[in-house]
This record gives sequence, structure tokens and C-alpha cells, in this order.
Amino acid sequence: MREIKRDIANKTFRHIYLLYGEESYMIRECKKMLVSAIAGEDTMNLFVSEEGMPELKTLKNFLDTFPLFADYRLAVINDSGLFSKASDGFDELLKNLPETAIIIFAEKKVDKRVTLFKMLSKLDAYICELKEADDRTRQLFVIGRLKAAGKKITQDTYNELVRREGESMENLSSELEKLIAFSGDRELITTDDIEAICSPHPEDRIFAMIDSAIDGDRKKAMELYYDLLALKVPPVKIISILGGQCNKLYLASQMQGGSQAEIATTLKIPPFAAGRLLQKSRRAGESKLLSMLSACVDHEYMVKSGRMEETVAAERLIVMLCSGHIKNGL
Repeated sequence: MREIKRDIANKTFRHIYLLYGEESYMIRECKKMLVSAIAGEDTMNLFVSEEGMPELKTLKNFLDTFPLFADYRLAVINDSGLFSKASDGFDELLKNLPETAIIIFAEKKVDKRVTLFKMLSKLDAYICELKEADDRTRQLFVIGRLKAAGKKITQDTYNELVRREGESMENLSSELEKLIAFSGDRELITTDDIEAICSPHPEDRIFAMIDSAIDGDRKKAMELYYDLLALKVPPVKIISILGGQCNKLYLASQMQGGSQAEIATTLKIPPFAAGRLLQKSRRAGESKLLSMLSACVDHEYMVKSGRMEETVAAERLIVMLCSGHIKNGL
């Protein structure tokens, strides 16, 4: 990120930028900065592929063409898949880029063993993995965004925002825009503002669903499940998020002797969330959490392997988690 800002400040750009990782918001922001600095409002010398790799010939023709009334021809390629599998011909394209050509790759995943990935370091490409932000980064982001809008937020209100909306910078960015507009001329953002305007995040309902499962409250768990369906969350994603939360709870149960700060650092979650995890993991117990996690993994596998329809799998899983009859469930 710092190198990108330095390139922009110095107006000396690499010919290849590879941005990848879990933090989609930061990837998008980096792309936006680079495109603005290199191309500005110029669309004549800009080529954007939203998903998948364009044809080699099409891309080569664009990059080989001399820029019109500009310094560079810029190609932005999203989710090309080039860095997760073998790709014929593209190595020669990247090795022989004209001085006036720049490519920005934005990828969700890369395989560092792929030849093309290894080749980039030899080409003086800028490679940046943007991992999921830690809590300090999230707090600085929220405070900075609000400060720019003339707003403030307390620690407790920030905690409530993250508890309700999740830890994704993408979600937080969207909800901050709503909070800034909703608060009007008022400086301080409050928990009442969050309650009034912010959309509940699926993970918040999932956490409540796990509470219900631990308590054996099938009715409440199913109500939360139907709420998630109403929010257009696919059943297979519900299973996946359930598995992710159960995994965090199980890991927390393995760290009962540790402090909230240690658990927060290990699991990359806010300290207040670590306290919630510890409390719930004690209630459930290590053995039950392991069984719940196994059931989630098994049901997700059944859906993705085509052995069970996703709605049936999700509802079956919730019933099993609430009943406590989890062992040998499949």
C-alpha cells in the first residue's frame, strides 16, 4: 500500500501490479487509487475486464497500441485465474510489455507455486497480499472515515457497530456512509443511530443461532434461519458461516487459559468479540463444539459434492445442532 502511494506521488509506475487476498475493500481502494493516478478520466486508454481473463490477442492488441494523448495504456483485470493455474502464452505477453503499458491484476486467490506468479518478481512487478484487517486497522479506518466527515464515535459504539455488522471493511464502509448521512449535523454517532439505520449482518444472526443451538432452542434457531433466508442469504452460505463461527468457538475453547487480548490476536477479532467467544465456549464445552464443527463441515461437504440439496442440508444441520444428537449424524 505504501509503495503504491509512493509510485503515485513520484509518478513512476510499475508495469505490473498484482493485488490479491481476503480484503476485497482494500483491493478495490488500491485499484481506484492507481486507475485515478494513471488514467484519470481517460477511458480511451483504459481496458477493464470485470471477471475472467480476456483473450490473449485482444489484450495484446490493446497494450501494444501507442496511447493517445496520454502516457500509458492501462489494463485492469479482475479475477483472471492466471495465478492459480497454468496459463499458456501470457508469460510472453508479460515479459514483453511495451514501456507505455501497465496491467493491474486483482485476484481473490493465487497459487505461489504457479510459474507465472514466480516470474513476476523477476519483472519488477508490485505484488501485494491484502489480508483481512485486524481490529486496530478497522478502528483506524472507522475513526478516519468519520473524522473526514466531521464525526466522532465512542469505543462502545464502535464495538456495537462491529458486533452488528461484522468485521468486513466492505460492510463497515457501506454502513458508515449510511450513518454519516443519517446523523446529519450531529457530530457524535450513537448506538441508537446504528439500531435505526444499519442492516443486521448475517453473522450476528448466526451467532444468535449458535446460542439457540447451545440452549437447545430449535424454534428460535429456525426463526433466525428464516430471517437469513429473507435477507437473501443462500442456505449453503448459512452452513459455511455456522462452520466458521463454530471453528472460532472451538479454538477459543482451546485457549481458555489465555487473555482476551491473546485470543483476539490469534483469531484476528476485536477484543470484545474474544470475550463473547470465551463465554459461549465455556457454556458449550469443548466436546460439544467439536461435534458441532464436524457436523457443519460434513453438511457443507454434502452440499458442495452434490449429495444433498442445500436447503435440506441447512435445516437438517440446525435441527441436529439444537437436538444435541450430533455424533455420527451423517
